[in-house]
Amino acid sequence: MEFYSTVQIDAHTWMIKDCFQSYMYLLEGDTQAVLIDSGIGLPGLREYVGRLTQKPVIVINTHGHLDHVGGNCQFEKYYMMQTDHEILQEHTDPVFRKHLMEGFAQEFQLPFKKEELEELAKLGDMPFFFQIMDGQVFDLGSRTLEVIATPGHTIGSVCILDRERRNLFSADTVCDQGILLFFTHSASVREYLKSIRSLQERRTRFERIWPGHHSLPLGLDYLEMYEECAEQILTRPERGEDICSNLGEGKLWRMGRVSITYQLQNL
Repeated sequence: MEFYSTVQIDAHTWMIKDCFQSYMYLLEGDTQAVLIDSGIGLPGLREYVGRLTQKPVIVINTHGHLDHVGGNCQFEKYYMMQTDHEILQEHTDPVFRKHLMEGFAQEFQLPFKKEELEELAKLGDMPFFFQIMDGQVFDLGSRTLEVIATPGHTIGSVCILDRERRNLFSADTVCDQGILLFFTHSASVREYLKSIRSLQERRTRFERIWPGHHSLPLGLDYLEMYEECAEQILTRPERGEDICSNLGEGKLWRMGRVSITYQLQNL
């Protein structure tokens, strides 16, 4: 079974998708490359990336969930917000990973046996961890990436702005279909609304949004939809639809092409 596939965005930018439908983005500059997120942690990612670029590669994690940090152990170092590092530690635990990977495998109809998932759930040691900060800049050589703190999906979620190419890599802060804010480690709806508004203030600096899942790329109208959706929740939060899934319980507010899940106690 092939674990990875690629869509080339431009001559020096690739979207890599693993079979669990997690998107990673490889951005190459003149002197080094950045891998934005590392998927759920399937074997061979380092070798796969090495076939696309010969430049030294560092990993930047947009947040700490298992489907974005699993491949970190195949590289020398990774960068993420300190506030999400505890989530990473929980989500790289083999027992935790196996439970969620079984659910994902069923959802995506992947032909893994339980014994295979148990082995895939085991990761090697995590490499050196470096903390990133809001506004931090990575110079890749003729290519500049800027970190934008966007608390919401998790407290330490970030987006990455590719300045010269005018791309925003949004991971799970802006996606087609819906955003999950119902985790115990999610920021409040109000904090998420502030994050969306901060992206709105920067919207003249990017033209496309590249998310961590589902359809891509997205237009900037998704920022307006999520802003309105969050505003509606805060106006009458009790009217959301009750939901329960293998990821958690909470309320769901649907609005056109987008939705937000949330907790009444975390508005």
